[in-house]
Amino acid sequence: MNDLILGIGAALIWAISTVIDKFYVLQKYKPYEVMILRSPTFFILGLLTTLYFTKKINIHKRLTTFDSSYIIGSVFFNFIALLLFWKLLIHNKSHYTMSIVQPLYICFVILLSYIFFNEKMNFAQFIGFILVLLGIAVINFSKDV
Repeated sequence: MNDLILGIGAALIWAISTVIDKFYVLQKYKPYEVMILRSPTFFILGLLTTLYFTKKINIHKRLTTFDSSYIIGSVFFNFIALLLFWKLLIHNKSHYTMSIVQPLYICFVILLSYIFFNEKMNFAQFIGFILVLLGIAVINFSKDV
């Protein structure tokens, strides 16, 4: 039950952020400008969070070059995805954008986890996966209606 509450909380907070981006921030700034403005804020919040939870920063002692390459790759992919998402958000209604991007994100995570990490899915989850894809198709085909 705690996971469900946390999931709902995360979804609500991301929804609030998306609505703020759509109706205010992206009206005044281009997506790459928003990224420039957000980067220092994320860094400061991350640093403060780390200091609060660990009281000191010693992560550099455990960080390997291999780990760094994965982290940099992940940040790069997140950066590109966020720019694409904001571009899509600028040109479409927010409910359309979210109803396409978020379910596809879930489906791609499932597929990539299955292909590369042998993560399994039971029959009920598979049916849910198919229903999500059908829902995306319905939303996409009825966009202009």
